[in-house]
Amino acid sequence: MARNTKRISRRKKKSVKRRGGKRGNNAFKNALQKLSSLHPSQRTQAMKMANTKFVRQFCQKVKSLRTARISPAVQTKLRRKSKVLRKLIAKKTSLRKKQDMLSQRGGGLLAILVPALISAITASLRK
Repeated sequence: MARNTKRISRRKKKSVKRRGGKRGNNAFKNALQKLSSLHPSQRTQAMKMANTKFVRQFCQKVKSLRTARISPAVQTKLRRKSKVLRKLIAKKTSLRKKQDMLSQRGGGLLAILVPALISAITASLRK
């Protein structure tokens, strides 16, 4: 008459957070569209005040632009800013530095990136 000595744990299992998905992507797309409708000076102010989650997502989407289908005109514009884009994608670059790069006025980086990202995201949602 051996007893079963295994104890049954009665602890609750931790819920696993889901990351990504269409809901998050859609919210990011809406934020990008609002950003594109702003005046360039307002756009830079919005990027200065953007939260860290948005900046991370923005940099992640910029990284996905490498493989996305983009018009040749936008590709040439992106090639001109390739040095800055590499720093923006790099893991070593701090989040504060990335935010500063995105909020610069003179370079016009946001004017190039925002429409390119919108077209790439809408193309990926169609699939």
